[in-house]
Amino acid sequence: MEFRLLASQQGMYLTRLKEIRDTLEISPFFKTHEVIGSSLLFVHDSKGRAKIWMIDFGKTTPLAEGDELTHRALWVEGNREDGYLSGLDSLSDIILTMLNSET
Repeated sequence: MEFRLLASQQGMYLTRLKEIRDTLEISPFFKTHEVIGSSLLFVHDSKGRAKIWMIDFGKTTPLAEGDELTHRALWVEGNREDGYLSGLDSLSDIILTMLNSET
């Protein structure tokens, strides 16, 4: 049985990634924690539904008092930047490219 990801599902993924990114960008918790080893769970079905959830926070650690991360800055040894938001941006770009290639 072949299962294809529909363009509408790709659009749902893109929307959900934007929601996640927008929420994280204003989250005081996210700014003050290093997120290492977490995952994004992508789920879609034959009924056209699609959703993404953040999972696996076992290695998430708080920063020292007063420290904050951008989650976009390049990693340099010792800066604790994890690139989480950069990764979401890259993933969004990939899905957008997939959507544009189908039109």
